[in-house]
Amino acid sequence: MKAYNFKQKKIISALIICFAAFLSLISIHKGHNWGGDFSLYISQAISLTNGETTSLYFENKASMDASEAILGPYLYPQGFPILLSFVYLIFGLNFVAFKLLCASFFIASLIIIIKIFKASKTPFIYLFILIAIGFNYKYLTFSDNVLSDFPFMFFSLLSIYLIDKKSTSIRYQLILGSTILFAYMIRDIGILLLFTLFFHQLSKGIFNKRTKWITLFPYFIFITGFVLLKLNSPNISDNLLSYLIEGMSLKSLQINSIYYAELLGHFIFPLKISFHLYIGMVFIILTAIGMYIYRKKYVHFIVYSLITIGIYIIWPSQQGLRFLFPVLPFLLFFFFECLVEIFKKLRLLKYLTPICLIYLVILSIGNINKTLELSKPHPKNYALNAASSEMMDFYNYIKQNTDKQDLIVFFRPRVLRLFTGRNAIFTTSYHGVLASNANYVIENKNDPISNKPKNNNKLELVCDTQFLNFYLVNKN
Repeated sequence: MKAYNFKQKKIISALIICFAAFLSLISIHKGHNWGGDFSLYISQAISLTNGETTSLYFENKASMDASEAILGPYLYPQGFPILLSFVYLIFGLNFVAFKLLCASFFIASLIIIIKIFKASKTPFIYLFILIAIGFNYKYLTFSDNVLSDFPFMFFSLLSIYLIDKKSTSIRYQLILGSTILFAYMIRDIGILLLFTLFFHQLSKGIFNKRTKWITLFPYFIFITGFVLLKLNSPNISDNLLSYLIEGMSLKSLQINSIYYAELLGHFIFPLKISFHLYIGMVFIILTAIGMYIYRKKYVHFIVYSLITIGIYIIWPSQQGLRFLFPVLPFLLFFFFECLVEIFKKLRLLKYLTPICLIYLVILSIGNINKTLELSKPHPKNYALNAASSEMMDFYNYIKQNTDKQDLIVFFRPRVLRLFTGRNAIFTTSYHGVLASNANYVIENKNDPISNKPKNNNKLELVCDTQFLNFYLVNKN
């Protein structure tokens, strides 16, 4: 009977992952939204294939320094661009191919989730986490982005799975060090995995064992890779450090704490209600209790989750649910384990599974409906598509009618550089345009340049599209 149940769970897990893969794939559209991060990732992938990473660094640095707001780092860590570069070499600038790569890491992450949590003494828990993550529309529809979140999630979960295995073989330790290093190469915050490993080894007394020298191998791998990266790459994110120092305050900590609590409430109960903050607070309290109960057994889960969330609360800007993707499985784990203990104390444990099943069914129906709604094909000239047919014609017009050294004001400078090869800066005011060295201005008709006089001889309309005006800046 146990073998049959185990086989049954494997079949259910496979069906969940297959259906999640299907929903993830149908959520992919042609082109991309206007978020600027994807364009720099792809530009870095192209520069890696052309050997022009240094020139891209200086171009983007000049663009970011001259813009009125910090839009991102000078360059992102090279891990994700390395992955994209292989796709670019085969398919060229193909957004669907890039998104399929990202979606594949999401599906692979679901498999790792099973491996991490199926050893729990609560047999239903990994299916609970798998359904809650695999059928959540925020995860599913995120496949429509060329961003590093899913690859980072995969390598983070894989690293924690390897930490959990507690193998002392040299090969295993080398693999663990490599996965932690590559997670860091995708995102700087991946360095937390090294601290996670350290506290796990410390809690298990591994450093006191005769084989302790083998357990140091991941640190040697990481430090060696870290030094090589620093020696062979520019200081890619030093502008973000100043942003953190200038923007962090007690008020931002308070605002961010409330923001992420409400965000967790939306995740647990994604319906149109007005008390997501309170749901999030209850979820946090029960999760904290679960962490306390299992503080000795799952130190690595706790360390990784708490430090990650702490960093995002400290960070001045709010990052959205996507930055919590890697830690949500662990939060759900402790939340569910806390519920198990509560139902045990109340002698109602037999009711927990049916209650959770009802919740998951309702949650999944709502999430799947939302996913299907968002997966509908976009109109041909969808305003939120940075690579629509109209925008591609516009980019070609810019390439044909401007010089390579021309500077253009645009609300997404990195996107413009990707598609046209022209440098751009971000400014929103008429006076900012005139104070800059810009030769042209691209104005969003729905968000026009502020303080622009109705009659002026400084901005000459050259052409326009359904959504944009293209001006020549008159220097005279």
